[in-house]
Amino acid sequence: MDTRIRDYRPLDEQPVVELALRAWAPVFSSLEQVFGREIFIRLHGEWRQYQEKAVRDTLADDATQVWVAEAARGVVGFVAAKLHPERQLGEI
Repeated sequence: MDTRIRDYRPLDEQPVVELALRAWAPVFSSLEQVFGREIFIRLHGEWRQYQEKAVRDTLADDATQVWVAEAARGVVGFVAAKLHPERQLGEI
């Protein structure tokens, strides 16, 4: 499988969101098992909605650089990076 890394484009938004939700699903599933359903819902509500908004907000942030990994079947990965000079740190 030939994969290439390229800059994110607006048409990549939905595939990136879908990848992010798939990546976070096991994390939130584990948290639900640890906390139990009632506490999990109080803490995270419908996590997919929250996570989707967070990803879309990140993609729309002009201060964030986003790259995607693309293969024959489309977008297969992504990374977003943002510098916070005032705090002397970066975020991936």
